[in-house]
Amino acid sequence: MYKKVFNFSRPFIVIVLMSLFLLTSACITIVPQTTPTTSTTPNTSITPAPITSTTTTPTTSMTPSSSTTYSVTYIAGANGSISGTSQQTVNYGSSGTAVTPVPANGYHFVNWSDSSAANPRADTNVTANVSVTASFAINTYTLTYTAGTNGSISGTSQQTVNYGSSGTAVTPVPANGYHFVDWSDSSAANPRADTNVIANISVTAAFAQNGYTLNISVNPSGAGVPMVSVNPSIGDNYPSGTSVTLTAKAANGWTFSGWSGSNDISSTTSNPTTITMNSNETVTATFIQNIYTLTTSVNPAGTGTISPNGGSYPSGTSVILTATAATGWTFSGWSGSNDLANTTANPTTVTISGNESVVANFNKLSPQVINNTLPGVPLFTTYSVTYSKALQAGDNVSGFVQLTGQFYSIDNTYNWTFQILGPGGESIQSWTGNWSNNNYHTFAFTASYAGTYKIEISHGSAYSKNLTVNIWPPGWN
Repeated sequence: MYKKVFNFSRPFIVIVLMSLFLLTSACITIVPQTTPTTSTTPNTSITPAPITSTTTTPTTSMTPSSSTTYSVTYIAGANGSISGTSQQTVNYGSSGTAVTPVPANGYHFVNWSDSSAANPRADTNVTANVSVTASFAINTYTLTYTAGTNGSISGTSQQTVNYGSSGTAVTPVPANGYHFVDWSDSSAANPRADTNVIANISVTAAFAQNGYTLNISVNPSGAGVPMVSVNPSIGDNYPSGTSVTLTAKAANGWTFSGWSGSNDISSTTSNPTTITMNSNETVTATFIQNIYTLTTSVNPAGTGTISPNGGSYPSGTSVILTATAATGWTFSGWSGSNDLANTTANPTTVTISGNESVVANFNKLSPQVINNTLPGVPLFTTYSVTYSKALQAGDNVSGFVQLTGQFYSIDNTYNWTFQILGPGGESIQSWTGNWSNNNYHTFAFTASYAGTYKIEISHGSAYSKNLTVNIWPPGWN
């Protein structure tokens, strides 16, 4: 505000007052500027007496009319746009229409240049030009990496990342005896670096106790070899530190001898034993076959032989036994063991399942007895009788021959003979006796080859003789 004193003449004052009156009556509109114009308020009282000077105090503003208009301008800053009418003309005291600042993808609206955060914005009761700019900023996101139990995170676990950018790598670190499984969003990345981030990420690393496999084998392998049981039996995945009990079960005829293959076995000779699962383990259970004694005998003693006559054999061995009868005896059967395949067959087999005792039984043979009367013959002639039988190579023949009866003294000069002939007529044995003191003869031979063998008895006595032949094997005709 200011005041200035002017000195005017009376005619001039009258003219000014009349002009002001006319202007006021006509309601002349004054277009306001940014800085309101100053108007002069007329003096309403006029003193007829001469005035040497007049002081006028002008007003500082005038009220615009409803026809006064203003420009309302909305401008989008970088990384955004304006939705709505960005350039508006609004009457004095009226309101503009709403506009919305629209951020580009990955950005967000911050505020207007006049610090307003209105969104959307509609300026009301406009009394001046308005020009504002919307500010936008890039979105930022939080990356949070959390370790579950039994583990930790290596790297920056809390990160702030701009839209579309990448975080730095983090590594889930399991505690001793554990391993990383996955993140809570099912990712198994290790290490993990999230790229092209467009949202907040919060994940937790899961850890699990290490699981190890236990492989068991037996030595030697094959049918009938023992098995190994485990407790607890939880398949192929044993948590680290689990104590597993191993039990070896020997099959018949086998004996457990020890464990091998791992340094985590508490005792390599105990059964059962334990193994601590600190890694994937391979364990071998070793078994040995039992060795048993086979003893053989014949009954009655001396009546035959057995081949083989005994020995030491591993469990499960099949031994072929052959019985051979002595002369005058015949095999009748086996006894002494439940592991004989057949107690009447010869040969037979015995399966060794323990210490075995096998007996070969023999019966005394009844030899063939031939009784015949040999007629007397004229002087200087002989009478012969022959008996034959088919033999196999190796067959044993034994017996005795006797010639008895009345005789003259002259008979002493005559002998009687006994001989054995082979299949080719060859003489195998030949014997000569006389009637008085040499009328009994024993014999034995073994067939050298297969064929028909003969025994022949001859005499030249004038009297008939009684012939007795006792021979084994029977079947001579």
